[in-house]
Amino acid sequence: MRHLDKKILIPIVTVLIFMFYASYITIQSPLVGFSVKNENSNWIVDELHEDGWAYNQDIETGDILLNIDGDCPEHNDQVIKEKLIRAAENFTLIDKNGEEKTFTVSYVSETKQLFSHLFFPLVYLLLTIYVALYIYRKQKKELSALVLIQFLLCIALAYGSAGASSRGDIVGRLVNGVTLVGCLVFYIQFLKIFLERFQITFISQSSLRKLFSLPLFIFVANLVTLFVPSWKDTRTMLELGIFSLLLILIIALFIKTYSQYKDKPGSQAVSLLVFLFVLAFIPFTFLYAIPAVLISEPIMNAEIAVTFLLFIPFSFIYFQLTERLFDIDYILSRFKYYTVLAFPFSALICGIISMFLVENPSLEEVSLIFIMLFVGNILFLYIKERMDYRNRKYMFSVRGNLQTNMYTFFQKTKDENKVQIVIDRILKEMENTLNVKSATFIEMQQDESLKTWKVHSKSSETIMNLLKLETVDWEYESIGNILTFSRGFAVVVGSDIHVKKLILCDEKKQA
Repeated sequence: MRHLDKKILIPIVTVLIFMFYASYITIQSPLVGFSVKNENSNWIVDELHEDGWAYNQDIETGDILLNIDGDCPEHNDQVIKEKLIRAAENFTLIDKNGEEKTFTVSYVSETKQLFSHLFFPLVYLLLTIYVALYIYRKQKKELSALVLIQFLLCIALAYGSAGASSRGDIVGRLVNGVTLVGCLVFYIQFLKIFLERFQITFISQSSLRKLFSLPLFIFVANLVTLFVPSWKDTRTMLELGIFSLLLILIIALFIKTYSQYKDKPGSQAVSLLVFLFVLAFIPFTFLYAIPAVLISEPIMNAEIAVTFLLFIPFSFIYFQLTERLFDIDYILSRFKYYTVLAFPFSALICGIISMFLVENPSLEEVSLIFIMLFVGNILFLYIKERMDYRNRKYMFSVRGNLQTNMYTFFQKTKDENKVQIVIDRILKEMENTLNVKSATFIEMQQDESLKTWKVHSKSSETIMNLLKLETVDWEYESIGNILTFSRGFAVVVGSDIHVKKLILCDEKKQA
C-alpha cells in the first residue's frame, strides 16, 4: 500500500514544488515582449509582440534601447543571446524625436497576463490534482489509472511552466518543452492500456517505446539551444512540429481503431475518448501549432488555445463521478445534431459582427468571436433541451419519447445507492412512459412444503387483484417473461430459488 501511495504522492508533490517555483518566476515581472536589432551600434526596437506588456505601452518600432535594468544593452544576456526582451524591472528608450522615456515594468497595467500566466494555470493544477486523487482513490489498482494521472499531471506541468518559459527561465523552458510532447506520449500509453481491457489494440509496445524517446530528444535539443542561442527558432518549430505530428498520429490511430472495432465492445469508450480529445487539443493544434510551423503566424493566441485543455479535467470529473459510459451515444448524437444547427447560425452572426460592428477585426478576433458564438449556441441548445424536458407535460406528449425518458432516468439514478429509491424511480418512469394507472414492485415467495406461491411484499398499494398472481406457477417463469391479466400485466424482473420479483402494471389511463 505504501508503495502504491508513493506513486501518486511523489508526482503530485513534485508538480506542486515546480509550480511554486514557476509561479515565483512569473509573478516577478510580466512578459515584456519586444525584440531588438543592432543598427549602427544602437539597439533598435524591431518588433512588438501582441501578447507582451510592451505592446500596450508608448513604445514604437525604431525606438532606441538606451539601458535595461540600469545597465547598457550589451551587458544584458537577453539582448546578446536572443535579441528579445522577455523580463525586466525597468528600461529606458529614446524615441524618434530624441526624447528619453523610462518604463517601469509591473502588472498594474497588465492584469490579463496575471490571469492567463498565473491564476488560470494554478486553477487548472488544483482541478487536475483533485481529479488525480479521485481516480487514484477509486481505481488505485488499475495501471491505466496511474498512467492517466501521469498524463493529467503532465498537461498541468506544460500549462503551468509556460509562464516561466516565456520569460526565459531555463528550468521552465526545459520542463515546458519536455512536458508539451510528453503529455501526448502518456496519452497514447493510457489509450493502449485502457483499450486492452476491451481486447482492442491501439498501438504496439515497440512503437510506444520509440515514442518515449521524443521527450528525451526535445530535452537534448533544449540543452543544445542553451549553448547555441541562434537555434532557438529551430527548437521552437521542432517542438511544435513534433507536437502536431503526435496529434495527427493519435487521430489516425483513433480512425483506424474505431473502423476495426466499431461493432465490438469498447467502441463507446473510443467514441468518448475521441470526443474529449477533439474538444481539448484541436484548437491548440490547428489554430496555433500548425499555423505557427507552416506560416509563422498562428491564427489564435496560445493563451486562448490552451484554455480548451480545461475540457480534460472537467470531463474526467464528470465521467468519473458518474462511473458509467451508458449515455455517451446519446451525448455524442446530440452534440453532432447541435453542431449542425449551431455552425451556420454562428458563422452568419460572426460575419455580421465582423463586417458591421468591429472595425478592421484581426483573424484572431474573428476566430474568437466565432468560437464563443459556436460554443454558446451549443450550450443554449443543451439548456433548451433540459428546459423542454422539465416542461414536457405542458408542451409534449410522452409517447414516442422513450430515448429521452431512458436518458433522464439514468441521469436521476446514477448517484443513488439505495435499492428502494432506484425501484421507485423505475416504477415512476414506467407509469409515465407506458401511460398506465400504476406500476408496483411485487415479490412472490414459494411455500416449499405446499409448493404454492404467495405475495410476500409489495412496494405500494394497487387496485389490481393480487390473488390472481398467486394462481400462477411462477417456478417456470424466467426473467423477461410477460404475463397478461384481465386488467394489466406483470413482468418478471428478478428470479431466485423460491423467489420471483415482478413489476405489476395496471391498465392504461383514459386518453
